[in-house]
Amino acid sequence: MLEGPAPGRDTAETAEEPADGAEFETFAHLDRLLGLDLIRGIGRAYVPSGARGG
Repeated sequence: MLEGPAPGRDTAETAEEPADGAEFETFAHLDRLLGLDLIRGIGRAYVPSGARGG
């Protein structure tokens, strides 16, 4: 007989956790696909526009 969740049973109970970094990698690929360029700011310090001084 086939093994697996019973019909109608919630599969969220048996789902495995995603690998470390999988969510970020998915976000990064979608960012490149859509051309949003959101990844470029990751790791940079935030400096408010009026705080630059000079």
